[in-house]
Amino acid sequence: MIISGRSNKEIAQGLGISIKTVDKHRTSLMQKLKVHSVPQLMALALKEGMIDPSREL
Repeated sequence: MIISGRSNKEIAQGLGISIKTVDKHRTSLMQKLKVHSVPQLMALALKEGMIDPSREL
């Protein structure tokens, strides 16, 4: 959902959790992967084969 460009609010609504929880998970994920932006996260996901570049997000 992050890679698709959804906001924390959109993710929270889609998963039925609070915006604060989404923010905490996003922050934790990015810290663990040592990335500082969503574009860096996307590049890492592509490089590691976590997302299919031929599939529309």
